[in-house]
Amino acid sequence: MGKRFLSIIVIFVLVLIFLGCNADTNYQAYKDLKKQGEKVFIQNLRSCQEFSAQNVKRSEGSKAAGELLREKNFIFYSCMKKKYWILKKQKTKF
Repeated sequence: MGKRFLSIIVIFVLVLIFLGCNADTNYQAYKDLKKQGEKVFIQNLRSCQEFSAQNVKRSEGSKAAGELLREKNFIFYSCMKKKYWILKKQKTKF
């Protein structure tokens, strides 16, 4: 019972960390600089997600998963910025 409880806690913590590190994909989290609307946002979001997934540099095991995720998020945010979607400042929860 103790090992199973510990493994559940570890999985829960990893999921929370993963969700905290992902790029924001919510329309309300972005400033719409060109007043394009939510429909265009969804199209741009999908294209930037695909672009960042394809262009993250895969290295031969020298990068950790966190580094790859940061690089992918950087590419994603850069793509969104080029399409005039700027992430709003998030208030800290702490």
